[in-house]
Amino acid sequence: MTGKEYQYIRKFNKVSQIDVAKKLGLKSNYAISMIEKEELVAERLIQALSDLTGISVKNLLDDQWVAGYCEKIPENYKKPKFFRSKSIWL
Repeated sequence: MTGKEYQYIRKFNKVSQIDVAKKLGLKSNYAISMIEKEELVAERLIQALSDLTGISVKNLLDDQWVAGYCEKIPENYKKPKFFRSKSIWL
């Protein structure tokens, strides 16, 4: 699973980065935000996402299942939350 796919599934299931960080015993969500930019996500993070969303680890580790699930996620969950137009800064 890629970091982007992890982020899409996390956002769609309304799980915050703070919730994932707390599940892993971290104090800050910074590590989670950096991991979501990586090419591959560690199995420990996938296990935490599974626990928080109720999706089985087996499904989250299956690349085909994850790709199919991500295709069903609406586009508004895949866009950045805080988008600023360049015209604001002109």
